[in-house]
Amino acid sequence: MNGVPLLELTKQDGSNKSNLHYLDLLGSKFTTLPTEFFCEMASLEELILRNCSNLKELPPSMARLSNLLILHVEGSQITSFPEDMFQAMRSLDTLKLINNVLLMSLPMSLSEATGLKQLHICDCIRLMSIPWSWSKAKCLRELHLSNCAGLSREFLQELVPCLEDLYIQTWKSLESIKIHGHPNLRMFSLSGPWIRCLSLRGCSKLKILNLVDDLTALEDVDISETGLEEVPRNLPNLPQLRR
Repeated sequence: MNGVPLLELTKQDGSNKSNLHYLDLLGSKFTTLPTEFFCEMASLEELILRNCSNLKELPPSMARLSNLLILHVEGSQITSFPEDMFQAMRSLDTLKLINNVLLMSLPMSLSEATGLKQLHICDCIRLMSIPWSWSKAKCLRELHLSNCAGLSREFLQELVPCLEDLYIQTWKSLESIKIHGHPNLRMFSLSGPWIRCLSLRGCSKLKILNLVDDLTALEDVDISETGLEEVPRNLPNLPQLRR
């Protein structure tokens, strides 16, 4: 089953899989999974649903995957996830949601994934918000956001305090990023031709700032009171930067 594109899956395909640790359904063409498909996969640690271009929904039995460490959903037609999907996923380490262009919301149960360390949300252009309780996100260390046009700037102003690595590829409506006094941010990477203002003032532990050469609209940069050991080599050469 792993790595072999499938046209459909039955309930029987999920049976007798209590010792299964890794499942890769790359490129499969089914639109749905059987309701009870994951019920007998309590040991599953990594689930890859990449380029399942016809997939429209995930079954309620996803909530049974209490030992899942890595979940990768990419290139699907999913608009939302089962409401209690993440409720038992306290061991989830990495969540990657990539190019799910119809995805509009994430369930409140995402806050129950308290062990999450890496969160990647890329090209989910209709996603409006991330229902995250920052008080519970005590393990999140790495956040990647790319082309999430529906997300508001307020989300960036409420970053989880334990976050250490932040990567943002900006989108057209995001022209200003201000992250002030973040207590643990150590590395920040930025790209995108629309961003005009970047302020990381007071991020005292910030050691690494990566600025991609496509920041052609960037005018204002404030990196005062940071822990940067050197200015990015390309910063003085950005064409619109005010001097």
